[in-house]
Parts: sequence; structure tokens; C-alpha cells
Amino acid sequence: MPKRKKAALNPKYIRAKLGKSYTSLVLGLVVIVVLVVFGITLIKGKGNITQTSSISTEDIQSSFYIVKPGDSLWTISENIYKSGYNWADIASANNLESPELIFAGTKLEIPKLQAKTTEANAEKSFEQSTNSSITDSSYIVTKGDNLWEIAVRAYGDGYRWVDIAKVNNLANPNLIHPGNIFAIPR
Repeated sequence: MPKRKKAALNPKYIRAKLGKSYTSLVLGLVVIVVLVVFGITLIKGKGNITQTSSISTEDIQSSFYIVKPGDSLWTISENIYKSGYNWADIASANNLESPELIFAGTKLEIPKLQAKTTEANAEKSFEQSTNSSITDSSYIVTKGDNLWEIAVRAYGDGYRWVDIAKVNNLANPNLIHPGNIFAIPR
């Protein structure tokens, strides 16, 4: 035992212990600083991840909108235009190939338009179906057309859009363009 007491009082032993303690203290402080910075970053980031799809006018800057987790074109349209029916206008303005697939962080251009309502769509569909029925075996798509309206005008039955999509081998029936020429099966 006496050797241990002497070693504990030895100045070389004390300096070696202090050097190890100092190094441990510095490394401990570095770890704590890194953890604090990481924690603050995580907390700030978590606010963005858990944010719902509520949209305010602050979210729209210079007629652009950054997609948040949980957003869809319908919900974005509902919150901006107070009508989900403008989702197609947003998809068109951004040339989206698959409008059903949008990702958080995507910057979308928001066109300045009047809100569409179901009544306006019903009137447009009724006007087209009564004023310009399709009697030919082919049809050239015009701006604003969709397969439902084309089927109503060609057959008087919107549910026959499936027939038009099958005959024309449409990979995405929700995506048609002005100038497309569709065969209309009879």
C-alpha cells in the first residue's frame, strides 16, 4: 500500500492523470456541442416534417408553392382557390406527366385563375354535349377536353370513356393533349 500512496503523490503521475482528464474533458465538451447542434437541427427539421397540408397566403410567394408532406394537387387547389377543381390547372401549368405523384419540396407554379365550381363544370359539360355531339369515328382533342366529356358527346354516356381509352391504347387516360386524334369506336 505504501507504494500506491507514493505513486499518487508523484508529480509525473499527477501530470499524467491531469493530461488524461483534460483530454477527456475537451472530448466530452466537443461531443456535447455536436449533440446540441444536431438536436437543434433535428427539432427545426421535425417541424417541417410533421407539418400538415394547411396552406396560407404566406406559402404562396410570387405565385409559387412548395409542396409539403401530405399535399395533393386537389388539397393545394382547395386551399388556394377554395375549389379542388382547379387541380388540373396547376398540373397543366407545371407540365406534370403524372399529376397524382407530387413530392414534398417540389416547387409548383400557381396560375392566377378564377375558382372552378361543380356547377360551372356541369354547365360546360352540358353545353358541349348538347351543342357539339361527336358523330365521326375519330375526334381531335381540343383544349379543356377530357375523356368523360368526349364519351358524353360521342355516346351520351360518360362511363364509355374506358372504351375510348382502350381503343387508343392510352397509358394514362387522365393525360390527353390538344391535337391528339382519338379513334371513337362505334
